[in-house]
Formats: sequence, structure tokens, C-alpha cells
Amino acid sequence: MVKVSVDQSNWQKLVKTATTDSNDIAALKGDALATTNLSAFTRLVNDEANIDQAVNSFKNYAAVDTMKMGAAGDNIDQRDQSASKKFGVK
Repeated sequence: MVKVSVDQSNWQKLVKTATTDSNDIAALKGDALATTNLSAFTRLVNDEANIDQAVNSFKNYAAVDTMKMGAAGDNIDQRDQSASKKFGVK
């Protein structure tokens, strides 16, 4: 009989890596251009602000998603333990 299981410690390590990787995405640095009134540069500053907003939205999404990933791993582990007791598997 083949043993089927989830490596909980490995799963949590992967979730932590995903969390860390998404948190490491840095905002753009365009502060020096914010003082200009040249249209090409003001558009660039606006584009940078829009990109930063998108990055922050992604980071928020990733934070929620990785919390769900961790919870899903915990739920699977708990269900597996419960089911193994019902079937007498150790």
C-alpha cells in the first residue's frame, strides 16, 4: 500500500518563501522627478505612482493568498490525521 501524505514542514517552508518573496518587491524610486513640471516627467511620476499602487495591491493579495495557503495546509494535515485514526492507519 502506498502512503499518501503532505509534508507539512515543507509546505510551510514554501508558504514562507512565497510570503517573503512577495514582500521583497520594492517600490519605484522616482521622488527626484516629483518637483518638475515638464509633461514627459510628470507622466513618468504618475506612471510610477500607478505602478507602486499596483505593486502594493499585489503584495496585499499575496499576503492574503499565502495566509490561505498556510491554512489550507493545516486543514489538510488535520483532516489526514483524523482520517488516519478512523481507518486505523498510523
